[in-house]
Amino acid sequence: MSSSNKRNLSSVSTDQTDCGGEFVGKKRPRINLDFDAKFIASSQDDLDIELLRIQNRRLAERHNHRLKIESELRNQIEHLEKKQLNDDTKLYVINRYWNQLNEDMRLLLERFEITSAPNETNNRASSIDANSDSTDDENEDSRNESTETASFVRQLANIDKEELDEQLEKRVLLSTTAVSKVLKAFDRIVKRNEKVMIALKECSTECSVKSELSADEKDSDTIKSPDRDNDDKETLDLKSPSKKKYKKINLDETVRELNEELTKENKNLNNLVTSLHEKYRTITLKHNQLNDKIESKDFEIDELKNRIDGLEFELNKYKIREQRLEGHLIEAREKLRSHQDHGSSNTSDTSEGISSTKIEDLKLELEEQKEMASSRLVELEQLNNKYKETLKLLEKYKIDLQCLPDSVIKESAEFKSLQSHFSVLFNESMQLKTQLEETRQQLSNAKNYHIRQIEQMEAEELTLQKRLRNECIQLEDALAQTRKEYDVLRLEFEQTLTANEQAVPINREMRSLITSLQNHTQQLKGENSRIKKKLKESNIEVGRLKQIIEQNGMKVCCGGIVLPMNKNPEINTNESTDTTKISVGNSQNIKSESGTDSSNDVKTSETGSCDQEIRKEKQAKGEVPTSPHQLIVKNSPSTQNSDLSDVYQNPESTEDASMAHRSHSSASSIHRKTEDIRELKSQLKKSWESQKEMRLLLDTFRSVDKEKRDKVQLIVGEKKLRSELEELRQHHKKCLDEKRSSSSFDRRMSGSKFDEEHRKINKYEEIIKELQKNVTIHKQQEEALLNEMEVTGQAFEDMQEQNCRLIQQLREKDDANFKLMSERIKSNQIHKLLKEEKEILAEQIVAQQNQIESQNQVVRKLEEKERILQNTIALSAKELSFRQQAMDCLRRKAVESTQSSADLRRHLDKYWTQIQDAQSIVADKTSAWQQEAFKTKRLHEEVLTLKRKYERAKKFELAATADEVLQEEIRELREELTCPSCKTKRKDAVLNKCFHVFCYDCLKTRYETRQRKCPKCNQSFSANDFHRLYLA
Repeated sequence: MSSSNKRNLSSVSTDQTDCGGEFVGKKRPRINLDFDAKFIASSQDDLDIELLRIQNRRLAERHNHRLKIESELRNQIEHLEKKQLNDDTKLYVINRYWNQLNEDMRLLLERFEITSAPNETNNRASSIDANSDSTDDENEDSRNESTETASFVRQLANIDKEELDEQLEKRVLLSTTAVSKVLKAFDRIVKRNEKVMIALKECSTECSVKSELSADEKDSDTIKSPDRDNDDKETLDLKSPSKKKYKKINLDETVRELNEELTKENKNLNNLVTSLHEKYRTITLKHNQLNDKIESKDFEIDELKNRIDGLEFELNKYKIREQRLEGHLIEAREKLRSHQDHGSSNTSDTSEGISSTKIEDLKLELEEQKEMASSRLVELEQLNNKYKETLKLLEKYKIDLQCLPDSVIKESAEFKSLQSHFSVLFNESMQLKTQLEETRQQLSNAKNYHIRQIEQMEAEELTLQKRLRNECIQLEDALAQTRKEYDVLRLEFEQTLTANEQAVPINREMRSLITSLQNHTQQLKGENSRIKKKLKESNIEVGRLKQIIEQNGMKVCCGGIVLPMNKNPEINTNESTDTTKISVGNSQNIKSESGTDSSNDVKTSETGSCDQEIRKEKQAKGEVPTSPHQLIVKNSPSTQNSDLSDVYQNPESTEDASMAHRSHSSASSIHRKTEDIRELKSQLKKSWESQKEMRLLLDTFRSVDKEKRDKVQLIVGEKKLRSELEELRQHHKKCLDEKRSSSSFDRRMSGSKFDEEHRKINKYEEIIKELQKNVTIHKQQEEALLNEMEVTGQAFEDMQEQNCRLIQQLREKDDANFKLMSERIKSNQIHKLLKEEKEILAEQIVAQQNQIESQNQVVRKLEEKERILQNTIALSAKELSFRQQAMDCLRRKAVESTQSSADLRRHLDKYWTQIQDAQSIVADKTSAWQQEAFKTKRLHEEVLTLKRKYERAKKFELAATADEVLQEEIRELREELTCPSCKTKRKDAVLNKCFHVFCYDCLKTRYETRQRKCPKCNQSFSANDFHRLYLA
């Protein structure tokens, strides 16, 4: 077979493999060429023509099938484009409404911030630093939203699935954060409204309480005393705070009205804002729709531009191709023209150059050449026969080389060395593969575990951050409340400090006055005790003198005149009895007062202050005496005795004068008694009125605190001591008068014993003079004490006014202290709650610390695992280094083997030259042997033909008829034509390697069942090593 035939067969085989049935998985499908039943291939060219015709028909079918597939694909592309447009429109709509939602959330947040800004200015003054970061974060979030959502759909075309999921998650997080911020702002506004409602309720309750207090104070102010000026001042002082309260109530009403007006305006503004927001929303939706349409049109324009660019590129390609084809056509035409011209010139030259002389020479040469050609043809036939035989041998050798037996290959030394190296390398590669797989699995497991832990940590961090944010929000609210309360307490504390600073100098003055008064009272008490001692001594002397007078029974006149006993005895007895009664009454009064003072201190402590104020006023007016002893002094004949003492002191006066004086004194005493009775009646009326006032003052005094009561009791004690001093002074005066009267009586009674007792009288006169000096001294002391008492009374009145003011200030301070105490109780409760919250937070922190420690332990474990993995990696690196060293050794061995192979090749070349020489000798011998073999073959063929003829003749001889012989021949021929493997079907396929013939189905089943060996010679074959036979 020629090379063209081989090419055609190879093309046929490739076409068959391309177009045949697909019974091989990885190989190309093979075409089953079904020739016509009538077709008979006379030559190879006819067979090639028929194959090309069939190939063209199959190609036409494939082309039609491809056109159908292209039409279907175009329909699918159009359908997918429509679907993509629908998806794009849906995405645009989703993006538009999502952007609108984000903008709505942003506007709502801005509105909430605008509404909460004027109401929370005081709170923001304390928490500007805390909220500045949050406002910056919100502004950055809004900017990120605007930038990310604007070109969202454009980014979808240039984003992978993973990045798309991440960006979608980010955008969802942005929208969720905006919603959470809106909810927080709404909760904050609700809390603020609740606080405002609570504050309004508290203000309303305080206003009601204040109105009730003002009404009660008005009722109490209607009761007034007619004789006191200080009561008017107190009523004025009580009215002034009531007026302030009314002003505050009026201010609250105006504030409420303003608040209602502002709320109405706020509602109107909110309605306006909502309407404008709706309009803005519709406009933005339309704007976004138009933007989406513009973007879709821009996208279509970009696609059309890309198509235009592709079509222009194809146009340019086709133009270049046309230019090339035109160049080829022009070249082909020029070649045709040149060939035509050259052929015509050759014919003209030969016709002209031939001459008649040379024709004979040519004929002789032609005969010689014919002989030579016949000899050469014989040689060529021989050579062709040899060439064919050599080709057959080459093909056989090629087949033998291609199908060498396994035993020869396995027995070779190279195969064994390669097998040993391959086994070593294969084992090492398998170990490396297993280690690689293990390391990859460990790395993948570690990565997955690490990713899971990171996700868990992130989830836990998110939960902890949410908890911390909630707790921080709660603590910030509590802080704001405590700061408000702290500001209120601080303001009240400053007010109390200012009040205390104002009251400090007043208190100092009061304390200095009280200390000075206490010292003064102590001095007065000392003087009082001295005067009491002198009174007791004088009473003892008076009693002693009375006993002496009774024993003597004499009357003594002044100037040495003895009076008779019978003159006016009644008067003297009355006077004496009166004096004794007065002295006894005074002593009893002093004792009773000293006894009752201790018992009535508690009772008078409540009423003392008011009684003493009334008495002072009346003493200043001169209406009422200071004590009942003064009344007794006025009514007692001590005044008469004082007059008598003046008469007795003048020794030059006569008895007539004394008698006239007595008569005048009796008349004046009667007149004085009547006047005293009138005065006592008027004093009784005034005392009744003062008693009523005292009852009212008692009612008011009972509502006073203990500190004020103690102060009043001290003032009452001072006043009692002063009154006792005055009474003792009056009693001292009375005692002096009695002494004078007793001295006059002694003089009268000592008429008979004048000479004896004149000395005594002189002594008594000296004593009297001394006593008068003492009296003058005492009078001076009394005047000084009276001046001091007046000064102290004025100071006492000033102190009383200051006390009233201080009482009012103390009431105000008590009210403020009560408020402070209530607020302190509240603050203590809040402090307790904050302590509890702090404890709870501490517990949570401890729990979180425990979680962190557990997580740290997990991290440590992971670090240990990472260290172990690093150690394993280091070990694997060491193993790799060892293996690299082994590879280097193997490379060295390979180099050595290459050197040895080069040496072996040199030896091979030598042996090859020897083999070629031997082959030349063998070729000569084989040529001779071939000739003999050819002859022997012809003889064998002749022998075979003769044997067949002989056997056939024998069969005819043995058989009865000729039909049986023919049937056996037919049966033998059929057996030869049937497949030796299945023995049912005809032979219609050939193996190219061993040229054994079988049926196509058996070979196909063997190929499909992977029994890819010849049933006769066990030679392996592939899909391209067998094909059909068409036997005619």
